[in-house]
Amino acid sequence: MVNLLRLEWGKLKRVSMISEVTVFLLVMMVMPSFLIQVANIDHWHSYADLINLFDLSTRMAFTLYGASLINQVVIEEYKSKTISVSFGYPISRRRLFMAKIVFIGMAVFAVSLLSFLLSGVTTYLLNGVYHFLEDSLTGADVATFLWRMLVSSAISALIGLVPLFYFGVIRRATIPAVLCALILMQAQNFSYMFDFNQGWIIGGLALLGLLNAVLTLRTIDRVGDY
Repeated sequence: MVNLLRLEWGKLKRVSMISEVTVFLLVMMVMPSFLIQVANIDHWHSYADLINLFDLSTRMAFTLYGASLINQVVIEEYKSKTISVSFGYPISRRRLFMAKIVFIGMAVFAVSLLSFLLSGVTTYLLNGVYHFLEDSLTGADVATFLWRMLVSSAISALIGLVPLFYFGVIRRATIPAVLCALILMQAQNFSYMFDFNQGWIIGGLALLGLLNAVLTLRTIDRVGDY
């Protein structure tokens, strides 16, 4: 499995991907402070409030990143016909796609984790200069932050898999996969804006991502190469 993961890493357009991740991280680092200080949005007054903002913004941003990875490691391989070369290896198709799914999930989890951490540290440092939060950081805040960072990153990895089965493996369509990710982003945002049950919405999307992974593995032997 490790060798297959390395193979997927080698197939990436790494300069483009690193540039994309860098932009994501820079935006996410400064966005909370921008929303409070510059955009004059006053919904967040405490570290507890901001942890909710980090959670929502991380899941939204890296849902889109998941679609970008699906495009590179699945859709482009089908379109360029290089997937048939991979299917010629003495390894089952299910194992090959398990490596792709694990690779996408690990990549989304890692960058989500890093983004959450950088956003928190940057906001804490800027708050030390501009004092835009009303409370002081406590040990309970730190513990909550670290727990939510892990949970949010794991959920982001699952939601990022939602476009995989239909748009990645069946349709092999880049633009619809991205549009699907955009709809998923807004579904999470609207559930927050209209005070829907966040747990049900996010849990449902995470289960949908897991279902897409299962469907892909169960049907990949019957899906054509082209």
